[in-house]
Amino acid sequence: AIAALLIVPLARNIEWRPAPRVGPPAAGLRGLPALARRALADRDFALLTGGFFACGFQLAFLTTHLPSHIALCGLPPALGMTALMLIGLFNIPGSWFCGWISSRVNPETALGAIYLLRTVAIAAFAWATPSELGTWIFAAVMG
Repeated sequence: AIAALLIVPLARNIEWRPAPRVGPPAAGLRGLPALARRALADRDFALLTGGFFACGFQLAFLTTHLPSHIALCGLPPALGMTALMLIGLFNIPGSWFCGWISSRVNPETALGAIYLLRTVAIAAFAWATPSELGTWIFAAVMG
């Protein structure tokens, strides 16, 4: 909090000037589809955007929808809490393993594989008949 308060007097002395425009002026909303095509044509941007989408979807599903999904399926509501606990528990060795594997393969490839595995796990969890054991396995995989 103190560091944040120190920013206020410092910020008054910092002036930001946008870079001069290069090229024709923006076309407003009419230029949005062309801009989106141009951005998504860049491989790195498309992968980064896809990664943010996958990660955000997975986090939103786990924290917001998983406990409710479990309860709506007729399973004990406490199983949702147990699933979140198992995700956190398995995240400890999962994080270590991801660091280890990233030192042996391209980190972007490892991250892509993690996102793919987690996406497949969510799809399988949604498709399968709800059960306590299935929820435990799903939580361990997500961790």
